[in-house]
Amino acid sequence: MVRQAVARVASAARAALVAVGSQSVPDAPALPRRARALQPAPARALPAVRQVLDEIDQGGLPEAIIRTGILVAKAGGGKRRLAQMEHTRELLAPTGVLRHINEDQFRGLLHEQTLVVEFEPVQAKRSLPKLVRNAGDREKLNRVLDSLDGDSTLDARQRALLTELRKLVPKPPALVASGKASRKGRAKPAPRSGTAARSARATGTQ
Repeated sequence: MVRQAVARVASAARAALVAVGSQSVPDAPALPRRARALQPAPARALPAVRQVLDEIDQGGLPEAIIRTGILVAKAGGGKRRLAQMEHTRELLAPTGVLRHINEDQFRGLLHEQTLVVEFEPVQAKRSLPKLVRNAGDREKLNRVLDSLDGDSTLDARQRALLTELRKLVPKPPALVASGKASRKGRAKPAPRSGTAARSARATGTQ
C-alpha cells in the first residue's frame, strides 16, 4: 500500500515537473481570449503541486535530507532540472543516508522535494527546522551537512548555502558541548611552576 501511494505521488510529481518545464516563454505576444482558455493551467495550480506546497513543513528526517541535497545541487547552477535531481543523488550517496530508503521511496521524495525547492525556495529553507524537531534528527542532518561540506566539487555558492543551513538547523547543545570537551581534552597541559615541578620530582610523580 505504501509503495503504491509513493508511486502515485511520484507519477503526479513527474507530471507537474513536466508542466513546470512547459511554461510559456516570457515576453511572448498575448494570445486571443479563446486561445488562452485552451492553454494548460499553470503548474502551481495542479493538484499534485498544491498538495506538496501545502505540506511544505510536514515530514521528517528523510524529507529534510533530500530537500537539503536538492537545495545544494540547485545552488550550483548551470544544470537542468533533471540533472539537478541526479546531482542530488550523487551528493547524498557518499553520506550513507540513502541506504535506509528504497528506490521507490527515494524517487517519490526526490520529485516531491524538487517541487518544493522549485516553487518555494525560500520557504523550503525556512521550514527545514520543522522537519527535524528532535535533537537526534538535527544531529543526523548536521552530519549530512558536514559530509557535503567535504565534497571538493562544491563551489562558493553551495558552501555559503551550507553555512546558512547550519544557522537554520544548528547542532544540538549537547553535541556542541561534547565537541568542545573533546577539543579541550586534547589540549596540551599547562607548564608547571618551579615549585610544583620540584615537588613532583621529590615525590616521584613527575
